[in-house]
Amino acid sequence: MRRRKGGCLGKLLSWCLVVFILAFGARWATERLFPLPFGPLVTAAAEENGVPPALLYALMKAESNFNPSAQSAKGAKGLMQLMDSTAGWCAEKSGLSYTNILDPEENIALGAYYLGYLLKLYNGNETTAVAAYNAGHGRVDGWLANPAYAPDGKTLTEIPFPETKRYVQKVSLYKKIYEHRLQSMAP
Repeated sequence: MRRRKGGCLGKLLSWCLVVFILAFGARWATERLFPLPFGPLVTAAAEENGVPPALLYALMKAESNFNPSAQSAKGAKGLMQLMDSTAGWCAEKSGLSYTNILDPEENIALGAYYLGYLLKLYNGNETTAVAAYNAGHGRVDGWLANPAYAPDGKTLTEIPFPETKRYVQKVSLYKKIYEHRLQSMAP
């Protein structure tokens, strides 16, 4: 009998939580799950590199969940999860500082430069640029040369790596959420 009563109480509390979130907390939950940290850094880097701020936020959310100290098993570091070789290349091409890749200002600036470079390389196609950010632009160039993945040679219609395909979908979803968040804050 106690189990049943406890089970009912648990279900009741769960339903109350769902009703609360639906009625009052959708905005609260969205703000907690999709924060907007490093605002001035993101705004400046996005503007300087022709990258939509929502895309920059979405990429950081997907890459590090806004942890400036994040480090992957493959060696990617910081908010934008840059490899040392990529960060060095970006610093060389852009003239940006590359002394501490875990510094948010440096990491965001270099990551935004690289994302801006990929967007230009792929004529503004965000799906292709985001796929290249994840899988590498050499690999994506190979996919674009394959009619099974890009019939026109310019637009990926299929991403053959499941990890990259999920990554692109995740970043696309996050971007939509961040667009909504940023629009709701605009004066």
